[in-house]
Amino acid sequence: MSAEQVSEIVKKLDKMVSADGSGQDQALDLLNTLTGLSIAQTVLRKTKIRKTLNALSKSSKDGEVIKLVKQLIKNWKQKRVPADNSSSNSTKNPVPAHCNPIPDNVSVPPPVSISTESPTKSQIADIVSVSPPVSIPDAPSAVKVDSTSQPASINDRSAVRSKSRALLSVALKGVAMPDGSADPDELAGRIEDCVFNKLRNTDMKYRNRIRSLIFNFKDPKNPCLRENVLLGQISVEKIGVMTTHEMASAEMKDLRESFY
Repeated sequence: MSAEQVSEIVKKLDKMVSADGSGQDQALDLLNTLTGLSIAQTVLRKTKIRKTLNALSKSSKDGEVIKLVKQLIKNWKQKRVPADNSSSNSTKNPVPAHCNPIPDNVSVPPPVSISTESPTKSQIADIVSVSPPVSIPDAPSAVKVDSTSQPASINDRSAVRSKSRALLSVALKGVAMPDGSADPDELAGRIEDCVFNKLRNTDMKYRNRIRSLIFNFKDPKNPCLRENVLLGQISVEKIGVMTTHEMASAEMKDLRESFY
């Protein structure tokens, strides 16, 4: 990748660095783009992209953004580590005189013989007789499972799903609804169902998926996506599994294509 292309990403990321960590919705897309690219060390130094990423990480409140930044910087550092040249070094650096083998006039004790045979009963008896007694603690009692813990987990999951549906509904409603739109509340529920049924959890993958949908529905540069979902041009089943690249605006797609 050229320095000009990296500089373009750096400029976009610089605009997202703020004291309160706001305005970083597009950061994940840009960081994912960087993850799949091979960037020369000279370009990294010239564009000072590591400095920008460090500043983004410090100002961000998004755990996934911070994680991706650390992984990118770690990968770039690993690429600078030279390969193991121990075999070649051994020929270039002869063993010093003081490290030479032991002279012939020095006696060396014979190697210790280690038996691989199993000890006899008498040997075991001798060991037991001189070994101090070992106290074995009583086995712990069976752990009692709190029957109320499982409903609490289910309640937490339900709360996350309810909040996700509400946020998706707000994102779908936007500023104005096109004529012939479906009910955004109903659509939001069906989309969330599709995401949950695919991931079967409300963990970080689920939350990042919901966050990506909300961002793309609200993206002012990508209004067609929201309208197509509201008008049924894009089905609930399809939008529920579309990747970030597939949902991205035309501008973002053009930016990615210019890197490959």
